[in-house]
Amino acid sequence: MMHERCPHCSLKYERDPGYFLGSTYINYGFMSISVMTAYFALHYGAEISNERLTIPLLIYCIVMPIFLFRYARAWWIAMDCYCDPVGFGVPSEPGKET
Repeated sequence: MMHERCPHCSLKYERDPGYFLGSTYINYGFMSISVMTAYFALHYGAEISNERLTIPLLIYCIVMPIFLFRYARAWWIAMDCYCDPVGFGVPSEPGKET
């Protein structure tokens, strides 16, 4: 479960329902590039057969997105804050939304 706001600066993490859907694109993009790079490097560079590469790359495709889940969300918030800073200010009153 994710906190609603940052305990240090009171930044509201999820601005709208489905806000973090974009972070899946970051995760997917990273996985696509890293699996493709690993496959070509190992298959053509190290000459490892497809049969030997299938299981390790499949495990990588399952474990890494789970590990990268929070980092993709953090990067999504950072890109949103950089590209559209409206609404990322600290609230003036404790109960007031930004």
